[in-house]
Parts: sequence; C-alpha cells; structure tokens
Amino acid sequence: MINTKIIITETVENVSPYDMEVSLGDLQKKIQDWIIEYGPEAKLDWDANFWHSYDTQASPRFNIKRNREETDEEHDIRIKKEFEEREARRARDRAELERLKKVLGEK
Repeated sequence: MINTKIIITETVENVSPYDMEVSLGDLQKKIQDWIIEYGPEAKLDWDANFWHSYDTQASPRFNIKRNREETDEEHDIRIKKEFEEREARRARDRAELERLKKVLGEK
C-alpha cells in the first residue's frame, strides 16, 4: 500500500443567498475578492437543503469550496488511524475464527 497524500475538499466560507442580492458590479467585486483570497480554482457550491440546528426549515446557502493536498500532520494521523483500524479488524477476525473453531469443534 502506497502512503500517498490525498486531496481534501474543504469549505472555506459560507455565503448567504442574501449576500448575493447586490448590483452586478458589487457581485463582480465580491467574486474577484474571493478569487484573490481562495484562488481561481475554488468553487461556489449551492446547498439548497442546509439546516441550522435551531431552524424549523431549510436555509439554503452557498459554500465556497477548494481542494488542497493534506498536510504532513493530517497524513500521519490518517495513516496511523488506518493502521489501527486495520489491526482492530484483524483482531476481531482472529477472535471470531477462534470462536468458530470452538463451535465447530475444529483445531
């Protein structure tokens, strides 16, 4: 297994649809500011089903998302967690095998 870094999609800003109700010139400036801050590859994503925990109905919003490579620290944590999960699964499988051997009378 190759331990390569993965690409993470992260939400970098939440934008209310009401923030988009401005003149086209103001909207263009806002978008230019986002491009400067988050890069031209960032995406504006529409979430029509977003709910605040305190709301009684959906509150649609936009999210600005961008992709980035995981950091060295995130990579190390992910690899360690994957290893621990794999070892825990193997231990459960070994225990189940021993249980079945006893039930079936095999050695």
